[in-house]
Amino acid sequence: MVSKIDIPDLHLINTVDTDKLNLECGAEYVHKKKKIPINLKEKFEELGVKNGVICLTFDGDADRIIYYEPLFKEGRVEIIDGDMILTLFTMAFFKICQSIEDQKAICLKSAPLMNYLSLRKWTFAICQTAYANSASKQFL
Repeated sequence: MVSKIDIPDLHLINTVDTDKLNLECGAEYVHKKKKIPINLKEKFEELGVKNGVICLTFDGDADRIIYYEPLFKEGRVEIIDGDMILTLFTMAFFKICQSIEDQKAICLKSAPLMNYLSLRKWTFAICQTAYANSASKQFL
């Protein structure tokens, strides 16, 4: 049996007034201004959420998405950019594969599949171009 993967809570804010679509809350606003979206602090207080939570925001037509950590005391956000997202995805993928490897002995009926997915046959690498964000290298 593969380990349970926790699914985070999802809370929607700034969804009511479509006349003010993306006003002080869309992905472009958060990314360019490095500011916390309007109403987020109030929603955190209402839910009893503390700092250290990763949030995401997208524009009204959902063609851009930004992951970030709100830093309320400083009044700004820490952006989690594409390089970091791909690194986190790779780390999560590795963890899932490791979980499959850990369960290999239990899954006798799928032994050929487990042998195929075995980490002993996998190599994980992250390749970056010269255009990659230098902060992603530090994150690694």
